[in-house]
This record gives sequence, C-alpha cells and structure tokens, in this order.
Amino acid sequence: MGSKIIKICNYLLTSNEIKSDEFFKPSGIAVPTNNLGKTFFNVSDSRLRFNVSYDPSEQGWKTTGYFEMDFRNDNFAPRIRHAWIEVGNLGLGQTWTNFGDNEVFPDLVVNTGGPNALLLSRQIQLRYTFHLPSSQLAIALEQHNSGIEFPEGLTDRQVYPNITASYKVRWNRSHLRVGGVLNPINYTTLQAPDKLETELGYAGSISGNIGVGQNKNAVKFQASYGSGYANYLEDLSHQGLEGYINNDGIETYDVFSGWLFYDHFWNSRWGTTLGYGYNKVYHPDNATATMLDHTHMAVANVHYKIRSNVKMALEGVWGQRANYKSQNNADNTGDNYRIQYTTVILF
Repeated sequence: MGSKIIKICNYLLTSNEIKSDEFFKPSGIAVPTNNLGKTFFNVSDSRLRFNVSYDPSEQGWKTTGYFEMDFRNDNFAPRIRHAWIEVGNLGLGQTWTNFGDNEVFPDLVVNTGGPNALLLSRQIQLRYTFHLPSSQLAIALEQHNSGIEFPEGLTDRQVYPNITASYKVRWNRSHLRVGGVLNPINYTTLQAPDKLETELGYAGSISGNIGVGQNKNAVKFQASYGSGYANYLEDLSHQGLEGYINNDGIETYDVFSGWLFYDHFWNSRWGTTLGYGYNKVYHPDNATATMLDHTHMAVANVHYKIRSNVKMALEGVWGQRANYKSQNNADNTGDNYRIQYTTVILF
C-alpha cells in the first residue's frame, strides 16, 4: 500500500472573458470577444492519492486499486476523482471512461484541462478486460449522464447504462486504440408516462501514442465521430449538446472531434509540448445564433524538471468559440488567450 501527495500551484493570466477560471474550455469563451480578462491563482488541483496492490504468489487473483481526491469543490472541500479496484480482470468503481484513452494525455499544464477534443471523462463503471499477448480488449457498463435539457412534457428516466468497448495494440513505445460507445437516452412523455422512449447515441474513436526518435518523444492524437455523445468530450460536456427536442421527441446532435499533439524532450530536464484541437457540432437548420457550432484550441509550452519529483511549466493557450452562423450574427466568434505557470511536486 502506498500514498502520493501531489501539490500543484497554478498562476494564470487570461485576456478576455471565459466561463471557467480553472480549466481552459473554448466553449466557455464569451461571444463576441470582450476585454474582461483576469489573473487567477489556484491550489485546488492539489491531489491526494492512495494505491493498494496484492499479488498472490500461488493462488487467488491479483488485486489493485487506487483512491484519489482533489479540492475543487466550494471552499476547497475534497472531491473524489478516482475510486477504483480491480480483482483479476474485473474492475469496478469510478475512473477514466473505457471509451477514452488515458495514455495519450499530452504533457500540459494542469489548468489546460487537456485538448478541447479530449475523450477523458471519469465514469462509474463495471469493466472486464481480456489481456492478450500484445493487446487488450475491454468492455464496460458505465453510468449514463444526461446531456439533454428536458422541457416540460418530457421526463428524463434513465433505465439502461451506457455500453463501451475498446481494443488496444502495443508495440515498442507505441500503441493504437479504437473505442466505441452506445449511449441510450431514455425518457417518458406526458401523454404516455408509463411508456419508455429511447433515442440511441453512439460514437467511435481512434487514438494513439507513437514514439518518435529518442527519449520520450511522442506524437499523440485522438479523433471521434458520432451522435449524442457530447458529454464524453472535455469541452462539450454538460452543455445540453447530446440532443434537442423536436416534434417527434429527441434528436441527437452529430459531433466530430479531433486533436494532435507532440511531446518533445530536449534532454532529461527540458521538454516542449505543442498541438491543436477542434470540435464541431452539426446543427439542424433551425439552430439559433447563440448555439455553439465549433471550437478551436492551440497550446505551446516549455517544462523543466528540477529533480525527479519537481517540475515547472510555462504555457500559452489560444482558444476560439464560434456560434452557429446566420445572417443576423456577423460577429459570431470569441477569442481568448491565456498564459499560465504551474509547479508540480510529487511525494
């Protein structure tokens, strides 16, 4: 059994108004652009983690687990990030979704939040993993989190869990991973409250971590496409973008997301990360001028490892939100720039 305390201090300067001080989410940029920037200091990302492991030498199943919290709630109250245990091939609890790929996260400052098109939500789930010689297949049932704003007359009554699957192939310092999700959206109508209606969301993804040259240099990427799965995306979650209400019930939004980053390590201490991400929501013809249409995000940083457990990083971020284009909103975009510094200490 072991424990790890991760102390993080973040200092950031943002140029214009954005909804979140903590994470840089282009979807939260004000449209049109204004000059309401601010400086923000933050320590709520500090984390406390406990790891447990039991590996029997003769009989029984190998057991591993971890519990991690940060302090992102009001007044720095503890918040559970991960609570996960695996017994043999069976895992249960809350951790990264099986649809995403937690091994392709670029070497970014914590307050970046990851690329805007990142598939890396934390889900309560039950997962079974088949371990093969150079690959693995995992299937999971995950908690459904509603991504639709239900109006009067429709009631959210979720019955079925989400189903996710992934297959990953490894070689040398590289891997490729494909994933899929089925996201059943259950609801009832005022006219037939006892009849369960279902609109099926779905999506597929591909991701990879391709080692390049020496050191830990790597090209990292992820892309996804589907309908009714926006809650799995870093920048589009919790914004009602999984679907909308029409005369016949619920219609899901088609979404494309993709990002490409490069981690380059000059030597054992200095490194640089740069990359770009893009999200696109495909709207029906009756979309309003204030609805999000797409977001851009570009990041470049330099990081320095003082010693094995202490790292500093300076990062610049640009993001843009574009609303649905119509004849009445010539100025349909908002931009934001951020400069941020972080220190990470591992104990």
